[in-house]
Order: sequence, then structure tokens, then C-alpha cells
Amino acid sequence: MIVIDSSYAIATVYPDEKTPASAPDVFAQKRVATPLLRLELGNSLRSGILRNRYTIAEAEQFADAFDSLGIDCSYSAKPNVKSLLTRSVFLGLTPYDATYIDLALALDFKLATLDVAMIRAAKSAGITVYA
Repeated sequence: MIVIDSSYAIATVYPDEKTPASAPDVFAQKRVATPLLRLELGNSLRSGILRNRYTIAEAEQFADAFDSLGIDCSYSAKPNVKSLLTRSVFLGLTPYDATYIDLALALDFKLATLDVAMIRAAKSAGITVYA
């Protein structure tokens, strides 16, 4: 089982992003994420529209593609605010990114991310990373 963050999901859907070489291995496993993933993907789509990177119609197609990735976004490590603050400061991440690390640690899952800071933090926490 593997936790997927937004950087990885975006790279697998957007046509102007490079699909990670590890994608076949990642998508052969059960994929999970925190509910935050949907918000991050929605924000990315909205930003793409506002920056004229994509049309609304294209963004809607990408939204459908994200939904078809089979990522179960119902998982949560349920960290409290203090633990998120501590982990984010200690690992040099935003609290948003720290939730993916918390989830991978809580479930003893691997992590799929392309974010350099998250890769470094995950590896320092002993999490196997797919990039």
C-alpha cells in the first residue's frame, strides 16, 4: 500500500508534466491519501485556469482523470494540531505536507511524491519513497 501526495498525482495527469518512471509500480498497489489531496488537486486545477494554463473544460477533464486514479482519500492519521506543528517544524515541511508523512508512518505505508522536501523528510523518517 502506498500514500500518494498531490505532486505525484498531478504529474500522472497533467499532459505538460512528466509522468514518473515509478508510476507502473505505484499504480500496481493500493493507493491512499488524506482527504486533503482532493483540496490540493482542486486548488491546482483552479490555479491552472486562473493562470490560463488550462481551460475550464480541460480542468474538468483533469478532475475526472484524478478521480479515476483509484486513490482512496478517506485515510487519516488523525494527528492533533500540536503533533502536526512539531512534525512540520522538525521535518521542515508545511503542516499540509506533514499529514502525508504522518499517514505513511501511522499505516507503515510507502510514499509517492515528487516534492524534494517531502522525499528528504520521508527518507529521514524511514519511509520508502517512490519518486
